[in-house]
Amino acid sequence: MSSSVVNKIEELARPIVEAKQAFIIDVMLRGERGGKVVEVYVDADTGVTTDLCADISRELSHALDIAGVIQGRFHLVVSSPG
Repeated sequence: MSSSVVNKIEELARPIVEAKQAFIIDVMLRGERGGKVVEVYVDADTGVTTDLCADISRELSHALDIAGVIQGRFHLVVSSPG
């Protein structure tokens, strides 16, 4: 996948994640037409909860839809690396 798309996803994710007092560990984009998966791995000094991941996922999904960074359908996964 194009590193420029991953960079754009990370640019959109960074302020959302940082607003939740968390930080990005990694951003990955895999799959092809109709089956793309965006994976964003986050961590926080206070730990990562499912609520934190859900909040980030909701906001980032909306931002990705508006920005049109990813063509076609995609599945967004926000998780901790552990």
